Amino acid sequence: MRIRLTPYVFALALACGLVAPVPGLADEPPSKVQIADPPGPGGPGVQAAAGVCVLEPAPRVPVSYFMYSPNYLTSFAWRIPLSSCSACPQPTVLNINAVTIQMRWFTACNAIAEVLIVGATGPSGCRVPDSTNVLCSATYPITGTGNVSTPHTLPLPSGCCITGEAFAWVRLTEIGSCMGSGGEMPGFGATGASCVNCEQYYTWAPGSSALTEWCSTTNINLLWMEVDADCCPATETHPRSWGKVKTIYR
Repeated sequence: MRIRLTPYVFALALACGLVAPVPGLADEPPSKVQIADPPGPGGPGVQAAAGVCVLEPAPRVPVSYFMYSPNYLTSFAWRIPLSSCSACPQPTVLNINAVTIQMRWFTACNAIAEVLIVGATGPSGCRVPDSTNVLCSATYPITGTGNVSTPHTLPLPSGCCITGEAFAWVRLTEIGSCMGSGGEMPGFGATGASCVNCEQYYTWAPGSSALTEWCSTTNINLLWMEVDADCCPATETHPRSWGKVKTIYR
């Protein structure tokens, strides 16, 4: 089943005062399309986690969101809920081991995934990812084997410790040629939870490289992501270059 969530519906609601504008909202974001994932071993599986805390917006469901060519999703970010890791002593300092996303492929294809942990910026009531404050990152090739939904686990370098507000962000490149037979472009797996403003952001091509609030479209669920983490001892911060892998964010 596919459900088109058009920008016209949101624009009409905005004009009527039924919804409020949110930071990062593009004028007319392309339609996001909801689709049920195929059954089988390539479906909504989750890679085994190794850390003391496994954080996710909500449980994964066998549904994904994608766009039709020429538009396609290129990244999404999720605000890491540090306080949700009760296994670590307060103040919570997490060592991020890995980030897992669920990719919805429509054809066999190769792409590049960059996983980043970035700081937060913007007003206190609606924080946004700070692309200028990269705390740690890594890059991996990922592969779709056909019309499947596949988890991809992206490890972070050793010692990726954070405290304070931060976002997990996965950016895709070399994905523009991964079009399905019906014009479908690769998408991201979803949760069963209704949208919460200022929790998730995304980018798309070719129209916009700016982060846009995911919930700017009505009647849409949060995307799924899993952050695997261990506790990290709090340490005093000192001036350091952004080239350092281990960074304490305050």
